[in-house]
Amino acid sequence: MRIAEILTRLSPVSAVLLAAPVVTAAPEPVLFAPGWGIERHGRKAFLPARQGRVDVWQLRRLTGQSAPVTLVFTVLPTARNVASVAHVDREGATSSVYSPGFCRGAIAISNGNFFLDDAQGKRALGLLRVGGRQIAPTSRRRTGGFLTVDGQGRVAVLPRAMAARARAAASAVESTPIIILGGRDAMRGDQRDRFDRIAVGHARDGATVMVGAFAQDQQTVSLAEFAKLTLAAASSQRVALEGMLAMDGGPSAHLWFPAAGVLYGDRGPAYLPSAVCVTPR
Repeated sequence: MRIAEILTRLSPVSAVLLAAPVVTAAPEPVLFAPGWGIERHGRKAFLPARQGRVDVWQLRRLTGQSAPVTLVFTVLPTARNVASVAHVDREGATSSVYSPGFCRGAIAISNGNFFLDDAQGKRALGLLRVGGRQIAPTSRRRTGGFLTVDGQGRVAVLPRAMAARARAAASAVESTPIIILGGRDAMRGDQRDRFDRIAVGHARDGATVMVGAFAQDQQTVSLAEFAKLTLAAASSQRVALEGMLAMDGGPSAHLWFPAAGVLYGDRGPAYLPSAVCVTPR
């Protein structure tokens, strides 16, 4: 019997119920971290084979309206790669600032220090050491810490109390805050100031780790949120983090994979005082 004939033999209410479209509930988002759901996840071929891995998630807050956030989690084993610090001191369009000329051969590059902009011009804010030479002195900050690189290209994150050790390191970048220390969330509060974010540090096995969070509207994540998302990403990939230091954020936050031609971050004008680079051994 045809559907039309069936409907004519039913009561008006039954007919309406049968004719109405079936509405199904939207599927529950896959939880990434408390308050965050996963829209997409994939492992990207941004690095040469066996040099490391890059996982990228598109995340969305489960409450409130906001643009999706792209979280990029990069692990670069020390057995196959060396880290270094570069004094860049470049200003201009992002595409020209992040272009060949520094860290030749690098496969992953992040921005480094915050910077000063005064009558003396733009320059690195806080300790910057490159290859045993000091470019900028330690700042008067009371918070934050240092990313150091030894002569073997191994990264360490040191708290403020270990400034003397940072000043003696082969290479070092001062920044703030330390978001992960001893494998734990080091953020004490949440100021709820949302921007693009970058952090660089290391896992307990010595691997260099670079993490970035980006959104089109710069209303990305607070530092407290960034710390939690970083730990969630590490847990999902079974990476035991040791320490992570946040670098300059907002429009200054960039993560570049030169071989793949992929650059995450704002595309407006930029000043880059320093960079952290990873190059194959």
